[in-house]
Amino acid sequence: MGDRPSVPTNPFNEEIDPAVVAALVRRSKRYQAARVARDFIKAKDLHEEAGSVGLRALLRSMGGTIIQPGGLAERDETRFRGRTARIHGPGDITLFLKGREGEVLRRELMALTIAVKELEWHSYNDDDTRCYIRGPLDVSLGDARHGHTEAHIFAAMMLVPQQDAAGAVDIAAAEKVGAELRVDPATVQDAHQLGHEITHPEQPKA
Repeated sequence: MGDRPSVPTNPFNEEIDPAVVAALVRRSKRYQAARVARDFIKAKDLHEEAGSVGLRALLRSMGGTIIQPGGLAERDETRFRGRTARIHGPGDITLFLKGREGEVLRRELMALTIAVKELEWHSYNDDDTRCYIRGPLDVSLGDARHGHTEAHIFAAMMLVPQQDAAGAVDIAAAEKVGAELRVDPATVQDAHQLGHEITHPEQPKA
């Protein structure tokens, strides 16, 4: 057997076939999670105008209950150390707030809880069938950027208004937009890059 010809995988390589890159991007979990987020935003009429998503109302409309700090029994706090939310199934979500969280973090936790629910109960099949897990799902979302990457991607698109995210052409711009929105600059940058991947899959961002 002879040596196989090397195929360039860098999307900016002059010899690469854009169709190959587009196919690889579409198969990535990052891209798929972003597509689910985009469809969810469109279906719920979020971002129809610039401004923050009404996350508390949205969570409640999806059957979500918000437990205020101190509302979790001491026994449960010990049993489920670090738990942020419990997802029982469609229309039954519980978010547990802690006393040390600021308003910005609480907004992010609400968005992440919605994201986990949507991603866990959604399959990425072309026929858009839904798959269900058995039993309640306990999640800890304190470090979602590293521990729940897909949920972070989904939540980034919900937290950042499209019009503002589109203006974050680089990290410096993301920092400015992030400061104005009171959102993590990295979240703004993620939302912008994901939006670009959806509209231009042949030129994915790193």
